[in-house]
Amino acid sequence: LFLSCNVAYKTASGTKNQLKNGAVNARSAYLYGPVFFHLLLRKN
Repeated sequence: LFLSCNVAYKTASGTKNQLKNGAVNARSAYLYGPVFFHLLLRKN
């Protein structure tokens, strides 16, 4: 029982970290995406 609780806890915290990282990635993509796109267009 303890083992399964431990695994569930690890899975939950891993998912929480993934969600946090996903939110950070989405925000940075939203912020920097247009900048990169603009630079890409200017280069061509």
